[in-house]
Amino acid sequence: IGFVFQNFHLIEDLNVRENIETALIYRSMSAVERGRRVDEVMERLGIKDLSRDLPQQMSGGQQQRVAIARAIVTQP
Repeated sequence: IGFVFQNFHLIEDLNVRENIETALIYRSMSAVERGRRVDEVMERLGIKDLSRDLPQQMSGGQQQRVAIARAIVTQP
């Protein structure tokens, strides 16, 4: 199951890439595999160019796409 909350719940101190990767931290997978999955999901959702941005630097729609990416990166 992947969750997307109405107010996104992004971690303010983490950039887009790090926010998405948090969903994979507790899985038994290498950092390389986590990075590959994050890159793939960011590319599919058109947010790869935002990878270093912090949540407060993005529009609401961009934040929502990051929340969606975090929910689907685990392949629920």
